[in-house]
Amino acid sequence: MNFKHNGNEYKHQTAYNKAFDAEFFKYNWLPHPVLYDSPKLIGDYQKNDVFVEIQFGNSATIYRDYYKFHFGLTRNLLSLAVLIVPTKPTVFFFHLVLTV
Repeated sequence: MNFKHNGNEYKHQTAYNKAFDAEFFKYNWLPHPVLYDSPKLIGDYQKNDVFVEIQFGNSATIYRDYYKFHFGLTRNLLSLAVLIVPTKPTVFFFHLVLTV
């Protein structure tokens, strides 16, 4: 994927990150919200009590996101947790698969 924003062109995962930033910004979502200070839990986006994580990484990183969701939900810090992940990682990360 390629993504152009503010005169710059981005590719691959960086393009996806920038595209998500642009879309969430259009709808006034707070980027990098602090869910809790100790332990320090920071998400990708938040609006009201909806907390979003976007994950292109490995399963360990996804489990950390689940921990944030569980922590926030059990302490009534949020009412909805959204995790965005690629559904076909080998297609999504084709450039990594081909170079390994």
